[in-house]
Amino acid sequence: MDLYENYFRALVEHSPEAIFIGAQGYFVYVNPATVRLLGASSAEQLLGKNVVDFVHPDYRHAVADRMQRIFEAKSNTPPLDEKFLRLDGTVIDVEVSAVAFNFNGENTGLVYVRNITSTQKTSFVLRLNGMRTC
Repeated sequence: MDLYENYFRALVEHSPEAIFIGAQGYFVYVNPATVRLLGASSAEQLLGKNVVDFVHPDYRHAVADRMQRIFEAKSNTPPLDEKFLRLDGTVIDVEVSAVAFNFNGENTGLVYVRNITSTQKTSFVLRLNGMRTC
């Protein structure tokens, strides 16, 4: 592995944001932040699992459509607010961005996920109290 590959690996492995790679709809790589976000104790609990199984049922159809569009266009997606399910069933609010690419002849997606649960709760409380958010 050359120096730049080591830098890239360190960047992804130490990112506070969840980053994963999905191929054919299944996790093939997850960084430690993804493991924490989804409530797993190790990457092995996620690898090989269907990514859509971690999407809240209310969002699964829209996410499947979005995945198909990005693979057809071979493009990236703007951030989208969704809800994910952790392994214990807890619902979390997330912001998801993805980029499609071809790896060894296979449709693959590099996905970035940010947990926005606390932001959503704060916004809800402010709205509830009649305050406007910026």
